[in-house]
Amino acid sequence: MKVVYPVTATTEASKLSFCYRLDGLLRLEHNDMGAKFMSGQITEVEWLDYLKNTFELQSQAIHFEINKNREIASKSTYWAVNLKTAIVKEVEVI
Repeated sequence: MKVVYPVTATTEASKLSFCYRLDGLLRLEHNDMGAKFMSGQITEVEWLDYLKNTFELQSQAIHFEINKNREIASKSTYWAVNLKTAIVKEVEVI
């Protein structure tokens, strides 16, 4: 399984943002499927199949891409300087 980026995701920052969004959506789907299992809409076999063959595979693919893009971004001076500046601005606002 592989993450397919939209054409607008051209930088490591945009790819990271996209992956984190995917991760959030996957967690929402996981919660929805768990609620269906708890309410009896799907069986335990279907729940376990979802966990093993969908959730885990997608989660691994997403986190592989997150780690890969973070590694690339961490080596970029531009990324590090701008990230520190953005963090400082956020901390000062709060």
